[in-house]
Amino acid sequence: MFVESVQKTISKILATLCLPILLCGAGLDPIDPDAAGADFLPPVPQTPPGTQVVATIAGKWNLAQIKDSAGLEVPSLTLKTTDYLQAELNFTPRNYVTKWDKENDTSFHPQIRATIAFNPKIMQCDGLPLKLWFEDGETMNLGSFTCQNGRLLTGTDDTDKSAQDDREEDLAKFLLHHHPVAITQGRASLLLNYSLQKSFEQFQEEINPSLNPQYFKQARDKWREAIKKDGASGLQVSVED
Repeated sequence: MFVESVQKTISKILATLCLPILLCGAGLDPIDPDAAGADFLPPVPQTPPGTQVVATIAGKWNLAQIKDSAGLEVPSLTLKTTDYLQAELNFTPRNYVTKWDKENDTSFHPQIRATIAFNPKIMQCDGLPLKLWFEDGETMNLGSFTCQNGRLLTGTDDTDKSAQDDREEDLAKFLLHHHPVAITQGRASLLLNYSLQKSFEQFQEEINPSLNPQYFKQARDKWREAIKKDGASGLQVSVED
């Protein structure tokens, strides 16, 4: 009887102490992006298998609305650092028609052009091809790369325009639901560590055809007009030197 009485007393004390905590926390959503000070991380980036981390790019994404030459407002997402890496990543929809598009009479489809730059000392300028990794383990090959003005430059651009077209289409699909977490070259891995503030989510919404149909209708119409005309039109974004 004595033991049972002690157990009941302890239970009451614990209930009294825990109840306020439960009530206070009941209305909180730890991943609610609208919560005050919300600034949550993507799934923890793991080092890609078979690689070793040589450096980490840490920063925040910034979203800007810019106009292409056709007058369309497009979202442009950038992560830039001022440390020794001098890193810059930019993702921007590509709506302009290239010479290759005209020669092949291509139809409009969502594409994202990537431009990436960083200190060339951490990877080889004449080394193996570069890959971009996402948090679910998916990868995509990056395009041609070169070193100039003290930085290694790469992205989706390629001397093989057919490969570039496919790469930009793949990137548009990846960025709808995933987040880049690493860049690799052979066994060297460059991790991306950033907080997912509103800008990344907004970018994903704006490049989603089902959530932004009016923009994609305008882009498709402009594309068709440009295919019929001589020359190229639209937005071209390059990394600052």
